[in-house]
Amino acid sequence: SDYYTIKGVAQAFRIDIPGLDKPLIGEYDLIVQDGRDACIVDWKTSASRWPAGKADRDLQATVFSYAYEKQNGTTPLFRFDVITKTKNPGCESHYTSRGFHDFRRFEVLANRAQYAINKGVFLPNETSFACSECPYRDRCGQWHLKRWR
Repeated sequence: SDYYTIKGVAQAFRIDIPGLDKPLIGEYDLIVQDGRDACIVDWKTSASRWPAGKADRDLQATVFSYAYEKQNGTTPLFRFDVITKTKNPGCESHYTSRGFHDFRRFEVLANRAQYAINKGVFLPNETSFACSECPYRDRCGQWHLKRWR
């Protein structure tokens, strides 16, 4: 069906993750009621169609589903609505879902990331789409010089 009950738009969330010093903060683009299930919808644009299985491997779906489950006590569906910016633009929906083991894996991953940050591990990602707009861009470009000063 193309008709859903809208539960929230641009809805912020803040949750604690076991073992972390800081909360996880984010924002759901859209939450709808999809039949009996809540469904988080994230809007994306892409230069090409998504390959099969991309939604099933995406960490954002895991993180947002985890946050929703922590807040509401129920695991949601997750859907990426992807608008392709091609010669013949289109919109595709990619459903995925996460569960207990995905959530435990995310908790361990988040704790490992915090551990690395606390130890001073820094790996710049200069090919990221966000690099040119990042507020740490200047510091990032000079991080390697700290060791030699």
